[in-house]
Amino acid sequence: MSDHPLDEWLAGIPKIRAAFPTRLLLASIFGDGKAESWQMLAERLGSAGACGFEINACLPNPLSREGVGGDLGQDPDALAQVVAWVREATALPIVVRLSPNVTDILPIAKSAMDAGAEAFIATGSLLAAGGIDPDELAPSPTFDRSRLLGRYRGPGLKPVALRWTAAIAKALPVPLIGSGGIVGWEDAVEFFAVGASAVSVGSGAAWNGIGLIDDLETGLLGYLREHGYRSPSEIRGRALPRIVGFDELDLDHKLIAVVDKELCNGCEVCVRACGDGGFQAITMSEGLAFIDASKCDGCGLCACVCPTNAIRMRDRQSGQQAPS
Repeated sequence: MSDHPLDEWLAGIPKIRAAFPTRLLLASIFGDGKAESWQMLAERLGSAGACGFEINACLPNPLSREGVGGDLGQDPDALAQVVAWVREATALPIVVRLSPNVTDILPIAKSAMDAGAEAFIATGSLLAAGGIDPDELAPSPTFDRSRLLGRYRGPGLKPVALRWTAAIAKALPVPLIGSGGIVGWEDAVEFFAVGASAVSVGSGAAWNGIGLIDDLETGLLGYLREHGYRSPSEIRGRALPRIVGFDELDLDHKLIAVVDKELCNGCEVCVRACGDGGFQAITMSEGLAFIDASKCDGCGLCACVCPTNAIRMRDRQSGQQAPS
């Protein structure tokens, strides 16, 4: 969705392709509730040189029916219809940016795939409230004080995007582009590990400048060399076997927190965390954290908050360190 006229984009696409002949260029399109608007965009932008199309299913549903509103990506039938319309107009690849604002993303993705989508971007922005001005008691920021809900993008979106990327990668045979909260090369590695074939950066570049892309590439190449990988494809999906549902967990496997006295600095962060949010199992002894094994429930909160990584979780029976 853009205020720039279509002719401007039609003139710009050949110039972009000429300047970057080895790069793929996807045109992000969005129409109204009629097939003609989607198909016209696909035909004209394809003729101008676009390599494929993104359908942003995070935008409002143009086929909204009574009782069905929200994002296009919240209505599997509407999304499938739009994808089918575009597929009728072009043989070029169709990539759907899925909405995270759902309880289960798989039926949405499956409907789009069956209608002709070849790949997915997981995901887009979360519905959110930007905040309330405490003096005015009105939405902030806003241009219209009667409006409140907006969209959230940025680092806080990453856990949601990772979850949906992993879910799709485990269930559907389709290429994925990971997107949501990527601001460093470590974030890119995480998305590759849960099944992404590539990553997309939006808010990170807006906040940090386009130079972020060079930083990501440099950091990622360094990571690959250090770990003996030749390309990101070698780590794609490596984390998926260890991502399971609650019903697959071994609830008989018990952990216990153990303090490394060499690393503990006596800050008492773990004492407060366990005392107020855990099982009151940690006290101070001779300036160091002490864990009462009879009270420790193995929740891992202390290990999460320890600033020096002095607390590790171990198997209660064998004493072996638990995977982090």
